Amino acid sequence: MNHPLLSIAIPTFNRAEKLKNQLSAIHKSILKSKLGHAIEVVVVDNCSTDSTQDSIINFSNTQKSYTFSAFKNERNLGAVRNLGQCILRSSGRFVWLLSDDDNLHDDAIEYIYESLSNNKEIGFCFVNHFVAPIIEKAAININNKDSLTKNISEYIASTMFSESMMSACIFRKSLLSEETLNDMKPGPYQHMLWVLDILKSHNAWVIRTPLFTVIHPGVFESRKFAKKSEYAEDYYLEAHIDFLKYTSYIYDFSLGMSLRIKIHRLIMNENLNQIIYHKITTGKLGYNVASLKLAFPTMLRKFYFNPTFWIFHVPLLLLPSSFARFAEPWRWKYLDLRYFLGKKIKKIINYLG
Repeated sequence: MNHPLLSIAIPTFNRAEKLKNQLSAIHKSILKSKLGHAIEVVVVDNCSTDSTQDSIINFSNTQKSYTFSAFKNERNLGAVRNLGQCILRSSGRFVWLLSDDDNLHDDAIEYIYESLSNNKEIGFCFVNHFVAPIIEKAAININNKDSLTKNISEYIASTMFSESMMSACIFRKSLLSEETLNDMKPGPYQHMLWVLDILKSHNAWVIRTPLFTVIHPGVFESRKFAKKSEYAEDYYLEAHIDFLKYTSYIYDFSLGMSLRIKIHRLIMNENLNQIIYHKITTGKLGYNVASLKLAFPTMLRKFYFNPTFWIFHVPLLLLPSSFARFAEPWRWKYLDLRYFLGKKIKKIINYLG
């Protein structure tokens, strides 16, 4: 049996209209590229209760040049376990986990197909993307060419954890065991552990051309949506705690001091961001006791020896939300100033050099 080179696997739950639009976009893109013989599209419905199945049935009746299959879980497995099902249900050499609401760019599928065709022995492929409404901001630098990374250190230096966005991930299916894909622990970053496991023994291809756009509704809207979903507490703060644990795990690998410092700066910035976002979106006073009990011990272990953590992070975490609301605009002004000064310093160094 000839397997397709690429499976586009879409996990979905109660987003019938978004799924309908995504399938239509993929269909048009494959028709345009004339790559139907090498592409498979798979949908795994995580036991939706809306009209998702109607959207799938209607799309099934569309004439196609590619293989299309759809599956519905007997019960809701949770978002993370459903990713594993997407890969298990796919038959392609490579599986692209594509969200049902990320906007594909023109020629994205053709670009990915060419990249994989020329690099069939890689274990993982990263896909760059924009985050809207800041459309000019790509996840990673687009000035460099697509590249092959040959170890975990090279890969992390190239992407700086941007594979946390699920749709940026294309896995070589044969490198993920059925046990790994079925034995999923709670937490939004399990797929990043898959990436690390693969990169221990295989190269990764980094696509720097942005090929899709993530529509981010903003801090308030995204947190409001999370509260209405399966998550009882602040999902984003708890996801951040999982990310801190993940970054502790990667220190087991040979990363080099300069990369370690870069990672530490990144997670310190993100830690302050998440504290502020949590405080200003959690009630009048900004206290969610369950989330704080979860967050503080992990932050303490991670940043115990960092003075900035005690001077800025801890007070903002423990004081009423009015302090976070006051600090937020000043923080962005500081970051803008730091970015401006950094560019000036680099220009001076390059000039003198």
